[in-house]
This record gives sequence, structure tokens and C-alpha cells, in this order.
Amino acid sequence: MQGGAASAAATATGGAGGSLPVTGTGGNGGAASATATSTATQGGAADATATATGGAGGAAAAPGQTSGVAGAANATSSAVTTNGATAQAQSTAFGSSGQAQSTAQTTLSRVSLVQTTATAPVGSTATTNAIAQGGGAGQAFSNPGQTAYAMATGLPGKAYLTTLVGGTGNVATALLGPGDVVFGSAIMGANYAPDGGGASLTYSAASTFDFAYRGDVLLGLIGGDQSGFANGIGFQSLEFYVLDNSTKIEIDDWTFTDLTSAESFFQNNVIDLGSYSGPAVDLTFGYNLVADGSGGFGFDFAVGDPPGASAVPEASTWAMMLLGFAGLGFAGYRRARVA
Repeated sequence: MQGGAASAAATATGGAGGSLPVTGTGGNGGAASATATSTATQGGAADATATATGGAGGAAAAPGQTSGVAGAANATSSAVTTNGATAQAQSTAFGSSGQAQSTAQTTLSRVSLVQTTATAPVGSTATTNAIAQGGGAGQAFSNPGQTAYAMATGLPGKAYLTTLVGGTGNVATALLGPGDVVFGSAIMGANYAPDGGGASLTYSAASTFDFAYRGDVLLGLIGGDQSGFANGIGFQSLEFYVLDNSTKIEIDDWTFTDLTSAESFFQNNVIDLGSYSGPAVDLTFGYNLVADGSGGFGFDFAVGDPPGASAVPEASTWAMMLLGFAGLGFAGYRRARVA
């Protein structure tokens, strides 16, 4: 039965700072914290939005004195659904410090969990967007503009995957065959806040797929989308890692300090993550962008397994096996004749 949708919104604003009567300096604005949680059951969608605004700093009351700074702001949003229904969480924070964080989660019948998280520090403004859904079509690969974003689809449909993969031949060959199984796809990225002020800030995004499966797992990095960072200015580093949540061990970790290497790595690249004995594979794909200037970087990927590639021997292997069996049979026949 289709359940109803759920929605939650939270807004918080800190008080404005005054001026100190003795020194004449402006007082700092008050802190603000907003938390929104939305949970939908039986197939309904869920949406959560949190907005926090630190109080304005007080003006200086005497010549030569300084004004106060805006208060800290923390905005946290969380959306949870079942049966693959869309869960979306968005957070916005304005202040001198703090962070915005969004988490979205859904469960499926064949994929036990799909979860995304996006986190951004507050330099002045921070916006985060997290989407988790299952089956059929997911999000288009584009830069939605938030300072950190993560959007994942469990058991994506073939038509959607074909559009997402496009002309990236290596990924298409690895994951779009007739018998291939794709457990999930995701789009992740970050953009330096327009009012970041040149401070070095770290933006993070993560997508987790926890699915019942045993066998070989392939990661197909489809493509990257870089904007800004003219001549590489403002870009400091980019980290991408794969974590096995069952063992708490990183399977792989790549860090890039130049855009050319990062763009090449995320373009049409297939990585074998190894074989898993089951009963489930629980992997988190994480991303950290460190920047101190205007620009952004995003990418999309798919994770799955072409079961026929590892389960069925190639034709040459079958031929060698048949010759081996024939040789064993002939040897047994000769022994019988001698006896």
C-alpha cells in the first residue's frame, strides 16, 4: 500500500549582538541551531529542510572600535523512507562558523540500504543537499549548485543507466551488458561558497550501498564535471575513497592535488573492488574537496557486477577442460587394457 508523504521544516535565528558599554565594541551575534527530521513509511516520499541563521554582530558604539561578528549557525536535516521512495534533505546555514549537514536514506527489497550524506562548513554560507531513492530513474548528472551534494539511486533502471553512462565505453562494457547487475549509481560533488572569503574549507559527500550479494564488484567512474578554479587557482586537493563498512577497512583511497589528474581519473574508469563472500556487501564511497577559491567539482559513478564474466569460463578455458577430461579418460582406458 502506498503511504503518505512526510515533510518537515525547521528554522532558527540567533539574536543580534549589541554594543559593550565600557569599550564601545560590538557584541557577537547569537548562535542558531536548526534540526529537521522527516520519516515516511509504506512507500511515501520524505522531505526535510533546515535553515539556521546566526545573529548579526553588533555595531561598534565608539570610534575606532570593532563591530561584533555574526553568530555560529548549524543546520541539520534528515529524511528517511522505505520501499525505495525518494528521501531528500536540504540544509542551509548562515554565520561566522558552524556547518550544514544533510542525510537521506531509503531501503529496498533487494538492496537493504541506500544512504547519502553531504556536509559543508560555514565560512559565511553553507548549503547541502542529499537524495536517496530506489529503482527506475534517478537524478541527471549536473551541478545543482549547493556547496556539498550527494544523490544516489539503488537498483537504477536500465534506461536511466544508459543515459547516465552515455558514451563512456569502458563503463558501458563493464556494467551495461544483458546479464549485468548494477546495485546503485550516484552523483556527488561540492562547490566553494561564493562568500568563502578565501579561507581553506573542506566539503564532504558520501554514498552508501548495503546490498545482499556475494561475488566480484566493479566500480565504474563515468565522468567528472569541473567548473571554476581558473588555471587551477582555488583548488587544493580532492580525495575519493571506498570503505568496507563490515570490516571498517578502506579498500582504496585516491588523493589528487591537481585538476588534470582528478579529471582523468573520474573519466570512463572501471575499478575492480574485489570479491566478497557475502551474505552482503556494505560499501561507502566518500569524497572530500578542499578549496580556498571559487570553483567546484562533481562526478557520477555506478557500482555492480557482470555475473557471467567471473562465473562462466571462457571458450578457450572450456576447450582446455574438455581436452583434460579426454586425456584422463584415455589414460584410464589404457590402464584397464594393461590389467
